[in-house]
Amino acid sequence: MNKKRFSPTDQSAFAKLSGDYNPIHVDEVAARRLLFGARVVHGVHALLWCLDAIFQDRCEEKLELLEVKAIFLKPITVGEEVGIETIAGHSPEAEEWNVKAKLIVKESVVVLITAKFRHLTVTAAGQSQPKLSFPEELQSRTIERGQMASSIGSLSLHLQTPAAAELFPALTVRLPLMQISVLLAATKVIGVHCPGLNSLFSELTLNKVENTADHLEYRVSQFDERFDLAVIDILAPQITGQLRAFLRPPPCQQPVYAEFLRHVGPLEFAECRVLLIGGSRGLGEVAAKIFSAGGADVRFTYCSGSQDAAKVVEDITASGGKASAFQFDISNADLPDDMFSGGTWIPTHALYFATPRILSGTRGVFSANLFNAFCDYFVIAFSRIFTQLNTLGTNRFFLPSSCLVDEMSPHMTEYVVAKAAAEHAARILEVTHRDVIITQPRLPRLATDQTATISISKEGDPLPVMLNELRCFAATNR
Repeated sequence: MNKKRFSPTDQSAFAKLSGDYNPIHVDEVAARRLLFGARVVHGVHALLWCLDAIFQDRCEEKLELLEVKAIFLKPITVGEEVGIETIAGHSPEAEEWNVKAKLIVKESVVVLITAKFRHLTVTAAGQSQPKLSFPEELQSRTIERGQMASSIGSLSLHLQTPAAAELFPALTVRLPLMQISVLLAATKVIGVHCPGLNSLFSELTLNKVENTADHLEYRVSQFDERFDLAVIDILAPQITGQLRAFLRPPPCQQPVYAEFLRHVGPLEFAECRVLLIGGSRGLGEVAAKIFSAGGADVRFTYCSGSQDAAKVVEDITASGGKASAFQFDISNADLPDDMFSGGTWIPTHALYFATPRILSGTRGVFSANLFNAFCDYFVIAFSRIFTQLNTLGTNRFFLPSSCLVDEMSPHMTEYVVAKAAAEHAARILEVTHRDVIITQPRLPRLATDQTATISISKEGDPLPVMLNELRCFAATNR
């Protein structure tokens, strides 16, 4: 089985070749707040890599693509190992190759591919050729739901041949350059033009036809608002077909600090010195703004996304609140010394919101690696930080759990078991440290980056839920 781990370098090279610089593919910091919590491989990149691998050892002749269909079922994140399972059949009578392939990540099928090729003996004279250059780098458009149904546009076709040969050496030799350029342009249609910035490529179907086109035209032929699904017709040189893509949710924005001031009494938490592990977004951001609105002195950590952290601090302090941010990776041994101002600032309350991306597992398959990744966050890192803070004198801790522990979702087994383990570990810490209280509410599904989906779902408003929980937490005494 051919295997590969797509690297950040691969991502950058393909983005330059295709012109699809959508942040979900190339911006590590921005992608952490998007649907999958990490950079994902372009679907067309995975498709072309698969076809290139199939034909590297099977065929020396020139080929042309007659038809191809790719269904992108699940994301491939940068650094994940992906393998190919293929069936490639050769029909001597028809001089055709029929290909069926599956891309596999962690025992799950992530891409399904079917394609048909035939031997190309003579290149038709007068057919248009792509521009032998990189496409223009454009910022991804933002198309609102109400504009989708009427979206149309066109793209010129490019192929910087040496760069293409670096990524796809077999295809660059065997396929017409125009066909490769059309496949590359398909990802630019979705990731840059339509739906653009907030897009998720779902399916590609292309067929060879005879026409005189010299560029690619696209138009939305159908938009299903129930699922935010766009069907996009394309017409290109010697190619016609359809692309399907979802509008994915943009990053979840929590309310501005002024909104918290309307709900929290100005002195509710005035006696609190609050440390939040993970406070630059999501529930940690909400908690930081609640405590600050109530008069607390708040300090919080962030791992990456310094701009997000700076915006939270600016939002709070501009209206008179107290907040400061510190970079900290939970895999490090200790919290940074400057957070404690030389020992003069000791938190009275510590809240732990650090979490990896809450990826759904595979039904019926328990992944030890995924479980261990969750435990590293929820059990190991929390226990280490607990010990450091308790040694300093902090004895009130907030370790949120999840309602999923009660629901026992079969697609979230590793997450659920790790959360249950964290609950049990915290109870043991309480028993062995008699002055300590660790509050562990099983929170409902609330609107954050972590709960974003492409399907219609009902996430609760974090502000009232967290305000109630934090009022109880701040008032708790042994």
